Amino acid sequence: MEPKIILPLILTSCTTPYTGTVPYDLTNRASMLFSVEGISYQGTAVLQRKSSQTINFSLPKNTLKLMITTCSREEFFAYPDSNKPFKYIYVPIMFLENMESCLMRVTAISDRGETTTGLIDFTAGEELESELSCNGKVEKTIGVGLCQSRKNLIQNIQFKEETVYSAGEGCPIPYKGYISTSYNIPLKNGFCAYQFMNRDKKTYRLTTYGYETIEEVKVK
Repeated sequence: MEPKIILPLILTSCTTPYTGTVPYDLTNRASMLFSVEGISYQGTAVLQRKSSQTINFSLPKNTLKLMITTCSREEFFAYPDSNKPFKYIYVPIMFLENMESCLMRVTAISDRGETTTGLIDFTAGEELESELSCNGKVEKTIGVGLCQSRKNLIQNIQFKEETVYSAGEGCPIPYKGYISTSYNIPLKNGFCAYQFMNRDKKTYRLTTYGYETIEEVKVK
């Protein structure tokens, strides 16, 4: 019997934008506090992509360096004032950061060498709806999902209709098969990228992050 859906899926070139000149600690849970347009987040967020966006990061005490990295930039800020929110105006670069997946990773390094991180993904016109079960919470999402939990724990994503998927190189294969409405996904240490597509070619992007330890956030 022929499969009900035969669709090519191609992961974009920015689905694993986590390289750079500074090695990242991929063992800690992302727990940085930040706010956008009066809405507060801790650790992770999925935001609507805009031509310009102001993000206010609450830095841990005694932060020596702040790094902001995307698929196209790596900015360094030395000795930022941790007594007040660090205001960052993000203007995505045309044809690079405003297209497909371009995750933002924010890393604060303290005077003791401790790191605190935040992860932000942005929607880019994806339309496929899902129900994402991540680290004990169930959330209805559209187009983009960002899930972090301890490595080796299993998360789930469900769709209203059958989809096919592709996974980034070295990422765990979702349970339930290539064509399904529900996928169980074990998290490996660090980042993984997945893309789902239905028969109408509507897409959904999911980035997972598996951690080993939990950061202790200390903010003045």
